[in-house]
Amino acid sequence: MNSSQLYCQNERRRQLVRQYPRNGLDYLEVSDDQQQLCVHFLGPVPQNLEPANVRIEGGQVIRDIQVIALELELQDDPTLDSCLRVTVSEPGDFSPYTLKIVALDEAGRCTDQPHPDFDPRYSSLTFSFKVDCPNDLDCLTDTFCLPTTTGDETAAAAINYLAKDYASFRQLILDRLALLMPDWQEHHVPDLGITLVE
Repeated sequence: MNSSQLYCQNERRRQLVRQYPRNGLDYLEVSDDQQQLCVHFLGPVPQNLEPANVRIEGGQVIRDIQVIALELELQDDPTLDSCLRVTVSEPGDFSPYTLKIVALDEAGRCTDQPHPDFDPRYSSLTFSFKVDCPNDLDCLTDTFCLPTTTGDETAAAAINYLAKDYASFRQLILDRLALLMPDWQEHHVPDLGITLVE
């Protein structure tokens, strides 16, 4: 998903966006088998697209994913979005991919140019095939708990709100670091901790 993504939070705004003469990609959903993408558009689902108009780029391990077929899924219910179901040759890896709607040349081959019916800004969409898959990568850091303190240590770690000059701020930060990292004992100037404090 790119940073310029449009989000239609209410029906009136959605209708205004759909009145724009050019179309654009809104979002997509990946099927459970990861070989079908249900692509939703800002405007009506275009009916003149061919598999060559849809290109999938990206991937680190699995590249050159081909679009095999396109199928329109039109909804009768106005509260539901119609979509273009894109069938791909194989599921991708955990890296990001980009789906692009591109123009064709005279020979019917895809080009790097956005489709003429699409706003260039919304003619591509970044997504992941593995958004619902578990993986070994854990972005969550370990929980950091402060060491238990007795009354004397708590009194020593009290913040001096009267610190107003360089020396007192420096001492305040060093005192706080001593509480948070009791194993850190280095107080020489070339130490990284001292450098960051100063």
